[in-house]
Amino acid sequence: MEAGLQGKIGLVTGSGRGIGKAIALGLAGEGVDVVINYRVNRVSAEETAAEVRALDRRAMVIAADVTREPEVRKMVGQIVKEWGTIDVLVNNAGLTHVALVENMEKSDWDHLLNVMADGTFICSKAVTPVMREQKSGKIINISSVAGERTTQNASANYVAAKAAILGFTRQLAYEL
Repeated sequence: MEAGLQGKIGLVTGSGRGIGKAIALGLAGEGVDVVINYRVNRVSAEETAAEVRALDRRAMVIAADVTREPEVRKMVGQIVKEWGTIDVLVNNAGLTHVALVENMEKSDWDHLLNVMADGTFICSKAVTPVMREQKSGKIINISSVAGERTTQNASANYVAAKAAILGFTRQLAYEL
């Protein structure tokens, strides 16, 4: 176990299931107390939290839509109030909607980019003051090879969102 993670506080967006759940459990396995964020499925989020606790780590479950800045600010405030800080943010929340551009509704384009690109921005913005104040922290943004090249198994909105996350990550690293 890496001593640098032991006792840290991590927030993983979209961590009730799938990749987010695996990330949450991986962090817990390294000694991180984990905040499980979800938007819809509380049951899955609570199951992830139970698995984190089984690894002898604390788990907190918080519902927040990462596309809504007031909800994200409230989530970050709750974490800081109850656990004192946030050391690691993993921007994982995402979805897929496979469709050709000619068949894609604008609402599908917007929704996917809102969750993935806007959510990454909103969550990063919310934790930045906390991390600046403590002079430490890690922000991990989940992208994909689809952000760098075309792929048969993705659609334009997914590729655009993942490319936006890559560009945002580079700029945020520069700024911080």
